Amino acid sequence: MWQLVRVTLAILALTPLTAMAASTASPVATINSASTDGTASNSVFQLSVTASTPSNALSTATELDLTLELAPQESHRGATADIYTVIVAGGQFFTLEPDGGYSPWNGALETLMPFATAQTLSSTNKYTLIDGKMTEAGTYLYFAAYSVANETRLLFTPDPAQLVIRESTALPDDSDSQAAQTFEADVETAVVQEKCIFCHVEGGLARNSTLQFQRTNTASALNNFGALTTYLKERGEAFFLAKIAGGEGHAGGVQLTESSDGYLAIQRVIAELADAENQSLYAFSQTGDGVSSRQASFLTEVTLEPREASLRRAALLLQGRLPTEAERNAADSDAGLREVLRSFMAGAPFREFVVTSVNDRLLTEGLRQPSRTQPLAIL
Repeated sequence: MWQLVRVTLAILALTPLTAMAASTASPVATINSASTDGTASNSVFQLSVTASTPSNALSTATELDLTLELAPQESHRGATADIYTVIVAGGQFFTLEPDGGYSPWNGALETLMPFATAQTLSSTNKYTLIDGKMTEAGTYLYFAAYSVANETRLLFTPDPAQLVIRESTALPDDSDSQAAQTFEADVETAVVQEKCIFCHVEGGLARNSTLQFQRTNTASALNNFGALTTYLKERGEAFFLAKIAGGEGHAGGVQLTESSDGYLAIQRVIAELADAENQSLYAFSQTGDGVSSRQASFLTEVTLEPREASLRRAALLLQGRLPTEAERNAADSDAGLREVLRSFMAGAPFREFVVTSVNDRLLTEGLRQPSRTQPLAIL
């Protein structure tokens, strides 16, 4: 069975610092809507990726933000809608959950659940589909759809948006993380080399401390960043901040006041390290058969039956009668129809439906009646 693994990652590697490329948004696909009942629609779905590389150069090492921007047709602006998305990964369906994770989906429309409900649609509506790293290389197909209250149709993308993730050949590290950049720009020179290095260095007054820095060299920023992150993991952020402010018996006294630029810069580094530890990773693993290319276009041949037709058909089938006026009034919404259908599954008519259905399948009625076949007379 396919499963989505969502984990957190904190990587503290000691490799040369590189400048982090600025994240930019690039489009993946812009798709005009189709409707499940074949009626005209002119809503537009656009998927975009914000990352340090273009959308055609994504890899398993790329931290990306995949967003869906929905521009509904004018008649739907101001309406209440539910939003859906389905990803085809390795030949299997997954649906986006309200908490941002993905779960397997069996392809049955009645089990398709929205990730965003009761959304009041404006001219443009943006939703996050992925926020982290795709850890498995492959081609991912994204479908999106929405439904509006009091309509029986879905508006959807008839063709998927395609996201290609390549295997990264780079070793994983956080040398280009935001925390590392902040440390190099605002802490390494102004704090470490100007203040800490006089004691927290080999042979210094604080040489017995577990926090040891290096004097300025080509790798000092990275190595000192690694020393700080290790110390924070061992002793904790609160202890370190108290130390540099003169607390916790710091022999060096007050080095940075809580309002100083250096103190605030260290707080930013700590916050950015915490963000990195909560980074989301998306992985899909396979142990079963996938879906066919026909199934991959899962909405292109779907037509939702009107509620009135469903009610009439269920009443005739389960109760052997037409729906009453009260039942028709109660089934004015999907939730109301669901309750009415449940009420049909009770009483003598429903029992008769079950017994008859079982007999039709198993031919049990014939066991209770004598055979009408007469033996041939022997002349």
